[in-house]
Amino acid sequence: MSVASRDDQTPGGRHNNDFANICQIKIMPSFDEIRCSRTEYLPIVDPSQWHIPGIDGLLDRNFRLLREDTVGQIRDTVRHEIIPGANKTKPPLHRFVHRGVRLLNVGFHWLFGLYFEVDFPQPSVIVKSPVHLRQRWWEESRRLRPGDLVCLVIQKDLIVFCTVADQAMMQKRKRGLTKPQKSETASLWNNEKRASVLLKLVDSRFSNVGLILDVYSHKDPAMSLIEFPGVLLASFEPSLKALQTMKAKEDLPFPELLAPWSLNPSNSPKTWTPLYASQSGFAYNLRCLLNTDVNFYVQPGDFPTQRKQTQYLQENSTLDHGQASALIRCLNRRIGLIQGPPGTGKSYTCVALIKVLLANREEGKLGPIVCVTYTNLALDQLLEALLEHKVTSQIVRVGSQSKSEKLQEFSLSVASRWSQRTDWEKQERSTINKELRDSELKFDAIEVKRSISAGRLKLHVQQYHGRHYDQLFPQTQEDFARHDFNPPKGPAQDTFGLWMDSGSPTDAPPRSTTILEDTDVFDMSRQERVNMHGQWCRELREDVGHKIAKLVESHQLSKVGFDAIEDDMHIRFLAKAEVIGITTSGLARRYDMFQRLQCKVMICEEAGEVLEPHMLAAFLPSVKHAILIGDQQQLRPQVQSYRLSRENVQGGGRYSLDVSLFERLVSSSKVTPMSCGHMYNTLQVQRRMHPQISQLVRVTLYPNMQDISSAQHYPKIRGMRKRLYWLDHRSMEDSQEHTKKGVAQRSAAKGPLSEDGMSTSHWNKHEIEIITALVHHLVRQDYSVGEIAVLTPYLNQLQKLRQRLAKDFPIAVGDRDQNNIAHAGYVDNIRPQDLTQAKQGGLRVATVDNFQGEEAQIVLISLVRSNTQRQCGFLRTSNRINVLLSRAQHGMYIIGNSETARHVPMWAKVIDILKQGQNISKSLELMCPRHPDTVIRVSAPKDFAALSPRGGCIQRCDQPLRVIDRSMDVTINAQIHVGDPALTGAWSK
Repeated sequence: MSVASRDDQTPGGRHNNDFANICQIKIMPSFDEIRCSRTEYLPIVDPSQWHIPGIDGLLDRNFRLLREDTVGQIRDTVRHEIIPGANKTKPPLHRFVHRGVRLLNVGFHWLFGLYFEVDFPQPSVIVKSPVHLRQRWWEESRRLRPGDLVCLVIQKDLIVFCTVADQAMMQKRKRGLTKPQKSETASLWNNEKRASVLLKLVDSRFSNVGLILDVYSHKDPAMSLIEFPGVLLASFEPSLKALQTMKAKEDLPFPELLAPWSLNPSNSPKTWTPLYASQSGFAYNLRCLLNTDVNFYVQPGDFPTQRKQTQYLQENSTLDHGQASALIRCLNRRIGLIQGPPGTGKSYTCVALIKVLLANREEGKLGPIVCVTYTNLALDQLLEALLEHKVTSQIVRVGSQSKSEKLQEFSLSVASRWSQRTDWEKQERSTINKELRDSELKFDAIEVKRSISAGRLKLHVQQYHGRHYDQLFPQTQEDFARHDFNPPKGPAQDTFGLWMDSGSPTDAPPRSTTILEDTDVFDMSRQERVNMHGQWCRELREDVGHKIAKLVESHQLSKVGFDAIEDDMHIRFLAKAEVIGITTSGLARRYDMFQRLQCKVMICEEAGEVLEPHMLAAFLPSVKHAILIGDQQQLRPQVQSYRLSRENVQGGGRYSLDVSLFERLVSSSKVTPMSCGHMYNTLQVQRRMHPQISQLVRVTLYPNMQDISSAQHYPKIRGMRKRLYWLDHRSMEDSQEHTKKGVAQRSAAKGPLSEDGMSTSHWNKHEIEIITALVHHLVRQDYSVGEIAVLTPYLNQLQKLRQRLAKDFPIAVGDRDQNNIAHAGYVDNIRPQDLTQAKQGGLRVATVDNFQGEEAQIVLISLVRSNTQRQCGFLRTSNRINVLLSRAQHGMYIIGNSETARHVPMWAKVIDILKQGQNISKSLELMCPRHPDTVIRVSAPKDFAALSPRGGCIQRCDQPLRVIDRSMDVTINAQIHVGDPALTGAWSK
């Protein structure tokens, strides 16, 4: 058996951070772990193969796979740096390595604790740029932002993980205690030659604190800083810690539903209704949903009458049959599951559920309802819907990433400002506040810079090595004469230096420092004196290190107490709310606080996009009723390691980390051994898409999907012959080498793709020009750019579309895409509007992976891939194709090579449907608003200007035509559609 296969069997023993119990595993990798070449133990999808069974095994699996997907990527990337040639493959993470790093200062902040300042040479592309360009480059690159994870490598023998400190917040919370220290004024751009940044230790244990002080006391040891763009410790550490807590406390709810394979069937619960709804006499009153002012009770567990109840609810409310059925059944299940295909009203159903639960909140003693989503955008949309439908105004939105103006007053930080602390809290807070502030003063008293000086070393030798001190620093003439040693009258450093230099060289091996403790200093050889001096220095540094480590530990305990008081106040405030909104990552970060809140109901939207480890963290011990809403046939959760993805045909299915908890619960056991096959409801009436568009996903994925009748009457697309079309082409995609060459020629002002010119994904120049021409044509038909979205599967194509379209239109790029662009190394002078501004007129440009849950009246799609190998890349999975084809409301236009796509089964079906409707060709038919019978076929970008100038046609016309070009903010009346070539060129752009 090979080492790799043997390593897969059981955990423990590979390195000093490998244990069978996940509670013993440190989140960040140790140096021994980084150097270890043995394969980590990763539990596969078959529970019978786990090293521990049941719910403990489930937590164990999720912890190990999430850690491998996040920390494992960091581990392997650092290994590439410290052990050249250790891995034949490329580093798994995009990273920047700064060499020539110096540790300039060490400081202490009363609230944030120990920090230190490092600097390094400016990137070569901006080293000679003016300060304003350096500032813009750093800001737009989104690198080394507060919270970003970095690794300090010292002489390739030692490592320490750090995060970028929030310097602005540190100075803001100084509160006038002292003036900002020099070490608090680091800047990435002020100095033209060197950039500086403040860092904080991820783990402030003594060894790490001592390491930083050791580096600080030496003059410029060889150091490098590994930067992982966009990797936030807060994005994975809280979930991993929450899983460890669940494992230690054994308090994960619903074990019988989350891991049914571990139960003896005879021990299964007799009822699956929520425990609070199982109380005698309890019934849900659905009166709040009805058009009539009558009570309508639903008795939990009364399954025989549910069909009639569903019918009654449908007839007397605004819910359709599928929504009514899903609502009633979710109220009757401990874990309610709703599948919502595109446009079927998942959010509307969710709002109705919340309305019912709030109406029955007192009777069920439910407390606040926790609403969880994967993205901040989805959370904002859900909470705004609750306000819009006047469900409740007692909402608290937890987290600082909201883009909604309507929700600003409902944020926890704003709404809780007026909360009153108890007298005890005020007194305790004052006491702890003094402790925290005293810790900064105590650190200043240590005087770290001087504490490891020769003067302090002299005092250390005097205190702990008195005999050696008396010999080195004689007090009488007799002592001088005895050793024939006349120490200089200058600083102690000169005395130590003279003593070491005056020692006699010898070929004999030096004695140990233990033996030298009892040896006269003048009986030591030169090497022994150097060794003894080094021992004294180490002792001094350790002494200082212990003092600081003790101070850090004391500060951390005080900080925990300080935060607990803040949590107490927040808990009292949150307990009064009816709805609490938070993202999955935010809930993991505040897991301890929410554990104390005792919420009984948790609702998760976008559940199909959430990794199971993150989802499990939302299952608080107090939860008695969970409702998950998602769609297993849309996008799966995103993973960092393709090795762990179900899409990886070379073994990824063994791990299937990207199979969400939602998909696992609704899938039958035939899919994977972990699948549960629980009952769920599917919404069936879609309202988003015109039937011609919805047929693409109905025929291929959702055979029972129905169109609401009003969708048939959605308006036609002005200026287009058809609302649905595939413009087929054979223009090859552009190569990676072409990208690298172009990047290398960029100017310093615009910044590089990355410092080594690395490209990350595919692009297609022909499709960029077609998309640009089509956008111009549509806006000339009086569409605003805010009604149009441009989608593509590839980040490189997104960036180039963004650059090209930004020349003529305001561009809107979502936060996640902007972060991905910056973290991939793309930097330029475009300042796109954020997502909230898109509603005010920006042209939405997005990757398909970051557009789920969104829609647009008109969607233009650039498929990118066009090659003789017929490699379809990202778009070979039905989940991603599904999302791509289901975003458009009124019109959708696909630009791509059908021959490349056709070998994918779902694409083959889509192409056949389009062919049957004559909606695919190598030319796209436009329509002149004045001459609708005129046939205009375009197949190349230049055809738009030649055949449809200014959005019309080339026929002479005596009737004035109102021509609109929003890119130029111009409206004119034209007697003819084409004439002056100069004018035609101006419109064609």
